[in-house]
Amino acid sequence: MPVDSFLPLHGNATKVFFVGAAEINHLPSPLGQKAGWFVCRSTDVNTIIRTWSRLLSPVVVCSSDTPGLDWRELCQEFLQQLNPPAFIVCSRLADESLWLEALSLGASDVIRLPLDLAEFQRSVNLASPPLTARSSSRPLRARAIA
Repeated sequence: MPVDSFLPLHGNATKVFFVGAAEINHLPSPLGQKAGWFVCRSTDVNTIIRTWSRLLSPVVVCSSDTPGLDWRELCQEFLQQLNPPAFIVCSRLADESLWLEALSLGASDVIRLPLDLAEFQRSVNLASPPLTARSSSRPLRARAIA
């Protein structure tokens, strides 16, 4: 059974939905104190999407190193959502080939683990502009209902 948890949300911080089990250990401690993170430790894509749909965080960070989880499949599933979040891939081996693959699949960015707080904040800020700008720069996707 997945263990999900909330880290405290302070101020107007962007809510971030983090997917990955072991990678949570790499988060710098100020991050959990200042940002609103929901951590989902499930590796089941359907469970992850259902959990995210209750929160609708504008940014999803997914580790490419999580055993049992195909980040590519998850990225594609998020892009199919009615109002898709920005998708950031993180990895211990954040090299050029991963960066090219992630961006070609629709990810917003690739960041290296362990996370550097300044790099992480830059990436989230770029991926999640203010709501007024986000609504014009990220088109809503229509989804057929069977």
